[in-house]
Amino acid sequence: MSREIIIRLSPEFILARVVPTAAELAYGYEIGWLSAREIVAIVQAKSDSAVPLDAMEEALLTAGDDPYERDRLIGTADAGEGKAEEQASRVWLFLGISALWAKRSELADALEMLYQLISEFGYPEEVENLLYVPRSIAGLLLDQPDVEIRWQDYIQRKTEEYMSRPGLLASRPSSRP
Repeated sequence: MSREIIIRLSPEFILARVVPTAAELAYGYEIGWLSAREIVAIVQAKSDSAVPLDAMEEALLTAGDDPYERDRLIGTADAGEGKAEEQASRVWLFLGISALWAKRSELADALEMLYQLISEFGYPEEVENLLYVPRSIAGLLLDQPDVEIRWQDYIQRKTEEYMSRPGLLASRPSSRP
């Protein structure tokens, strides 16, 4: 399940936007956006904030530095199929979109990267109007200011949605991935 676009995100960046479930962490690991060490750091932050952990997360905290054991444990929290995998995919698409927004001034063509990222995630319905105008005039690309307004609005809406999920960490968004 690897992606063509690999975005490395810091645990602080992730936790400022969403408190990922074990399945969502496993999905981030499967697509190559998170290392086992980063997952352990996120799980430790969840534990430190008294966020309930699942069995895999608790075991990760006691696994020590054995990379094989960490990989095995992360594999037990597979994102699954159907709705669970779709939810995990949506979280990582959101995080990728947020990271591109944060780095857009450093990218040669941020809009092209955004388009590629959305393409890799299969153009989910929730982002279909991000790059294109509504279906009534489908196929016409929006100009850059329109896309940036929609891009920022999407990030704000999804951050509010994900930060209102159970297990909220009291952290403020980091401006850098």
